[in-house]
Amino acid sequence: MRPAMMEPRTDIILLDVMMPDMDGYEVLGHLGRDVRRADTPEIFLTALVS
Repeated sequence: MRPAMMEPRTDIILLDVMMPDMDGYEVLGHLGRDVRRADTPEIFLTALVS
């Protein structure tokens, strides 16, 4: 399995705050620096109460 960043075209990115290796905020930071993903919508959800 290749990471999403290696795929040629992503239609949408769905993130959660709590993820195994890095949190969703860190992923958004990495995605924001990738000009290939500038027009890809991101949905950021969480089940956290706070």
